[in-house]
Amino acid sequence: MRINYREELELMRKKFKKRKVRPLKLRKPEWVYNDPMNRIYEEMDILLEYGEVYWGVLVQANEIMFRKEPYIDCPGNVVFTTNEFLNNDPEIMQMVTQEIFSYKNTDDAPEYYQRVVEVITDEMERIFNYPLPLKQINLLKGFPVEFKDEDELLFTTHMFFRDYMPTGVLCSGIFPIVASPKLTRTSIMLPKKYWSKNAIKLFKEEL
Repeated sequence: MRINYREELELMRKKFKKRKVRPLKLRKPEWVYNDPMNRIYEEMDILLEYGEVYWGVLVQANEIMFRKEPYIDCPGNVVFTTNEFLNNDPEIMQMVTQEIFSYKNTDDAPEYYQRVVEVITDEMERIFNYPLPLKQINLLKGFPVEFKDEDELLFTTHMFFRDYMPTGVLCSGIFPIVASPKLTRTSIMLPKKYWSKNAIKLFKEEL
């Protein structure tokens, strides 16, 4: 399915800002309390009050998230950016995430990928909004845009909340997230009631 990513993102941004957002009562796993992931739960009110909607792209996630059972929330890694060119076409970001993942368990990643490759190879390390300068990524140099020095792709550890997903299962590599990089380094998936109809269809497509 092809959608106009720019139009769908704007629609979801309007829906998100128009309504008063209330956080869901999420099941908080016991292990989270002593884990850096706990900050996501603690800073969720900031995200829901001041966050903006962006396209997030999957790098990797716990395999449990691709199945209906057990119905638990698990972490994974996502990239996103505030750069509008890439938000208008997150499939370009997906090309980057595929390239990053191709270097997992290797030691020959380009210097600008090395830190995030370490994280996805380890699978247990937490990292929040690690910057990948867009000007450094060779894969992006063929596109008709001139990135500024401050333009970044942010690689982050994400908690996938099943109750926020339209299907309860992670079935697509592109989805809307809520982030506020200037206020917090955490991010969450956009609660499903704010998704556009086409974004939901896209997400369900791979079921």
